[in-house]
Amino acid sequence: MKQGLLSRIFHLYYDGFRTMTLGKTLWAVILIKLAIIFLVLKLFFFPDFINTN
Repeated sequence: MKQGLLSRIFHLYYDGFRTMTLGKTLWAVILIKLAIIFLVLKLFFFPDFINTN
C-alpha cells in the first residue's frame, strides 16, 4: 500500500514537471536567482574563518 502511494505521488510530480513548458523556464530562473543570492551572501556576510585562523 505504501509503495503504491509513493509511486503514484512520484509519477504525479514526474508527469507534471515533464509536461511543463513555461514552468521549466521559471524554475530555472528561480534556481539561478537563489544561487546568486547565496553566493553574494557568502561573499559579503560570512567571512572565511578557517583561512584567518
